[in-house]
Amino acid sequence: MNMQDPQEAEYLKDPGFLSLLAYIRQQKGIDLSSYRKSFVLRRLRVRMSNLKLERYVDYEGYIRKTPEEFGFLLNTLGVNVTEFFRDIEVFQAMRSVVIPDILKRKAEMNNRVLRVWSAACATGEEPYSLAIMLKEELASRGDYSLRIIATDMDREALDKAAKAEYKAIELKKLDKKTLDKYFIPVYNNVYKLKDEIKGMVKFQQHNLITEPYLQFMDLVCCRNIMIYLTRQQQEEFTRKFYSSLNAKGYLTVGKVENVWQKDLFTAAEPGNKNKIYQKIG
Repeated sequence: MNMQDPQEAEYLKDPGFLSLLAYIRQQKGIDLSSYRKSFVLRRLRVRMSNLKLERYVDYEGYIRKTPEEFGFLLNTLGVNVTEFFRDIEVFQAMRSVVIPDILKRKAEMNNRVLRVWSAACATGEEPYSLAIMLKEELASRGDYSLRIIATDMDREALDKAAKAEYKAIELKKLDKKTLDKYFIPVYNNVYKLKDEIKGMVKFQQHNLITEPYLQFMDLVCCRNIMIYLTRQQQEEFTRKFYSSLNAKGYLTVGKVENVWQKDLFTAAEPGNKNKIYQKIG
């Protein structure tokens, strides 16, 4: 630890800051102490500045009286920021490279079970995007048992995901064909995902930092989470995902993230622009 870093020193010494982190962890299950300290402090100060608050203890008091502030804070931190088919090139690569390879190996093993994990799924846009993609990809490939498990620490985000209702602005990047095929307008520019897609995803609360990882996965998507962690924590996540995957399984991370352990994963495509990795062994 570099004690000359003033932000690091502030993090360690300010009881108001530590109390704030403890309250956020208690209420939302989000352990910000595991994130890069300078990142957390910088983003917190942005939110506090917007509210004209100087002390962390004052900000904690504000959150206690104004629970909706949690949503603004999570957005400031970049947590739970998601959308349907975010980074469409990644989904295109999964359709053209990842899914055909997985299904080819499944056919060779006479295995008709496909397991996918959307880790840190927020309000459900990613796992539902995966469900739509896989439904279309599997339509002409016979009968498969598809299991998509979506996890997140945030209970409120999971409740919204399970409800599967989204405002029109949250669906702005969907083409009209996909919107009409898989969503039903319900009220006031709100759309509900059809049950055929909704039923393909199982949501459950899970803490990536403290709880055991899911096992026997063919594809794991954990995108735009590791950027908030230290290099050591990123490597720990990667080792756990390696153990979570079946042989030759795939791990997708955010486009600004990397998998550092070259003995565990190899890039799934030349150039690796979509940050899709295949398990070695």
